[in-house]
Amino acid sequence: MVESDGVVTAEYTLLGGELNKPPTIEDIKITDEGGPYIGTTLTAVIEGTLHGPFTEGVHQYQWYTIDIEKDGTLTPIGGATTSTYDIQVGDSGKYIIVAAKFVQIEGDNTESKWMYSEMTDIVSATTTTTTTL
Repeated sequence: MVESDGVVTAEYTLLGGELNKPPTIEDIKITDEGGPYIGTTLTAVIEGTLHGPFTEGVHQYQWYTIDIEKDGTLTPIGGATTSTYDIQVGDSGKYIIVAAKFVQIEGDNTESKWMYSEMTDIVSATTTTTTTL
């Protein structure tokens, strides 16, 4: 309805309070195969809750390195946009985190906010082994 002053108003009813809420990710963690070493595969594990009737969708990922000694900023790792990441030689001496969000196929509020994991331990070039003589 258009009012005389040019303001448009509309009446609507939300169906079931969850209908227009964006999806959420509650938590994201990184798992690894024994420690953050070059060649190790890191895996993002998401715990999340979807809102509204639109439950089909995909997770988007971005892996980052953090160089605490340099300036502490997040640097996106080029091409690292899946749920797993194989640690590379250039990651040595840095920390790694992953961010994820959920994108729905349908709905009004179709994306969650990016959720960031805690950072890994500092990436090492090799595993530590102990030899007993």
